[in-house]
Amino acid sequence: MIAIQGTTRDMTAHKLLINELRNSIELFSSFFHSNTDPCCMTDLSTGAIMYANDSWLNNFDCSLDDVVGCTLSNLGIFGNTSQAELADVINRVRSSSNPIQSNLKVLTKTGEEQLCSVTSFSVDIAGVERVFTSIVDNSSNERIERELLKVAKLESASLLLAGVAHELSNQLTGIITNLSLAKTAESQSASKEYLDKTEAAAAWSRDLTQQLLAFSEIARPKLEYADVGELLRKSVSLCLQGPLVTPKIDIAPDLWRVNINCEQISLVINNLVINAKQAMPNGGGIIITAQNILSESDIDLPLKPGRYIQVSVTDLGTGIPKETESKIFAAFFTSKANASGLGLPSAKSIIEMHKGHIEVTASTSFGTTLSFYLPAEKDRLTLELVS
Repeated sequence: MIAIQGTTRDMTAHKLLINELRNSIELFSSFFHSNTDPCCMTDLSTGAIMYANDSWLNNFDCSLDDVVGCTLSNLGIFGNTSQAELADVINRVRSSSNPIQSNLKVLTKTGEEQLCSVTSFSVDIAGVERVFTSIVDNSSNERIERELLKVAKLESASLLLAGVAHELSNQLTGIITNLSLAKTAESQSASKEYLDKTEAAAAWSRDLTQQLLAFSEIARPKLEYADVGELLRKSVSLCLQGPLVTPKIDIAPDLWRVNINCEQISLVINNLVINAKQAMPNGGGIIITAQNILSESDIDLPLKPGRYIQVSVTDLGTGIPKETESKIFAAFFTSKANASGLGLPSAKSIIEMHKGHIEVTASTSFGTTLSFYLPAEKDRLTLELVS
């Protein structure tokens, strides 16, 4: 990425910097040569490298003569990244005035792979359009996100188990009470009534145990083509035990399959559903939908055109203030007592690792909707995710 990085990026400042660089050749030249991140300049039409700074030459152990005239795709520094993916980045730069950012694995001069943020944007140099590209090592951010994800998993599991334990305790209390009453019943019919209630409570407890077992079966740290609708039903049935919250689930019957890590997407769903439940301490309705969408270039979503599924979780609570809306995906931000503030940031990290997008729509009177988008089966992606 261009010289601005961190867990939270100020994109407004980022764009202002790019505009300043575009408007001043002297400033751009100084920025290019003094940048400690590897940077290069390429021809907009051919993709050939025109120049590279010292950081680029040192990082990839090459001379300027080695790289001038080559394209990024035939330099071999992007490991297994396909030429088609690199060509797509250049095409997007040509058609957009905004910087194009990608997470790619880069080979260092030692042959080690590093996950890096690569940013490219067009710039006018003395009347000639060039493409500026810079590379930032993102491995430290990746390690931080991995640790945050581990903590978020524990928090989500803790909330889930607390709810399940509460419901099981209620049912076991009912079983013991009805058995005790059956023993002292004055008639056979009264005794049968208590035993029927005992049987119903035992059956409910058995079903809950089976749901827990079924849920544990999806905890496999690997990618597979899966039905998100099935994950939604399993997660909702576990997270929304009890009478206070009423879920309404609407899943498209022809929902496209997606290539995902089921454990991680289930964690996302759990976090969104638990968040909706916590937004209504006195109970209420939660609406969960899953549908197919086509993302086109004119749709206001930061996604490449293609097929996606959209999953939305809507609570009917009091909503969130406008000033809070922009902070909910920030690590450690929370408006709830006894919460770590890691549930939604980890959900955002997981969805973005799946090359998807997550967003919030809220009001102060009609509740909050959290939606995420995942590439559908047609866009067969090769992903490397945190296990």
